Amino acid sequence: SIENNSPAANDKQLNQFEELQTSYTAHLQQGDNVKAAIVAKSLGSLYRKQGDLQQAQTYLLSSLELSRKSHLPEYEAEALGELGLLAHDNGNQASAREYISSCIELLRKSGATTSLRRWEKQLARLQN
Repeated sequence: SIENNSPAANDKQLNQFEELQTSYTAHLQQGDNVKAAIVAKSLGSLYRKQGDLQQAQTYLLSSLELSRKSHLPEYEAEALGELGLLAHDNGNQASAREYISSCIELLRKSGATTSLRRWEKQLARLQN
């Protein structure tokens, strides 16, 4: 469910979802798993922020699977982190910590320190 005060904002959000879904489908059909993984993560994150946790999970799991198939540890880590935030939103703190810990471990192994700090902060928040 997309919620905002102005109809224009709703139209803009709906267009963003539609554009991303069209892009995701096109990338899958073209066999471009890398771009499909990136778009799926974006869709999953947007759906989570909108409170549509089922759709969020569908896209985040797709992003995770496509990232693994394409051997993209940084994208895989981002999908794991987002799944952790989703688990948190669902009230499953243990699962949230597990996902985000896996995200951090993968980022450390791959040397991707840019987003590492952000996820470490997220994990620290969950542990308090």
